[in-house]
Amino acid sequence: WKPLRVHRDGLYRLWLGGKTPLWQAKSIAGGSSITDTFTRADSNLNGSTSSDGQFTWTEVLCTGFTVASNQCSSQSNTNESEARAEFDLATDDHYGQCDVVSIDSGGNAQGGPVCRFAAAASTYYLHRAVIVTGSSLNDHRLSKSDAGTLTDLGTDATDVAAGEVLKVQADGDQISAYRNGSLLIGPITDTLIAGNLRCGIWALTSGSVTVVLDNFVAADLAAG
Repeated sequence: WKPLRVHRDGLYRLWLGGKTPLWQAKSIAGGSSITDTFTRADSNLNGSTSSDGQFTWTEVLCTGFTVASNQCSSQSNTNESEARAEFDLATDDHYGQCDVVSIDSGGNAQGGPVCRFAAAASTYYLHRAVIVTGSSLNDHRLSKSDAGTLTDLGTDATDVAAGEVLKVQADGDQISAYRNGSLLIGPITDTLIAGNLRCGIWALTSGSVTVVLDNFVAADLAAG
């Protein structure tokens, strides 16, 4: 017999063999979820505790993220900044999400949420908003980082807009990017990254440009 468990669609199913469940019902959402509104005293993001009190942040690459005015900003002079939320979700079928409050257009400015972030490496899936003034880039990209090597899985030409909500989601080998609650890129099949249970945020800035993020959320798909 298959065990009673919550499925990705939020239903419990009782199996007695075969392909058809004997019983199914809507469950109270399972899985885990975490949030950070960055509502706290100004400080470096590295080592700070989330607003929900469930985790701390680790800046894996550079220390460009700071908590300022109850938001998270990055200004790291042509460097990538990666920050991992040190909390294991229940499964690797999950999403990371954040608001892009503002993103400067005076140089190279990029930012967005990360999912399936490895516990000890720069390996993850990423949805990034991209504005590069010199090359007229203004778009969104679904990317993966394999030990720091960034590769785009898909792109969408929709212009970046201040205040947009970006989400990156992994469901098995189906990787997707959402903008303001609607699917923007994907699902795209990719099998490189599996088993990682953490999420985070990412940014790249050059010179004096700044990316400001807020309202970070990460949750298992079963959490609803």
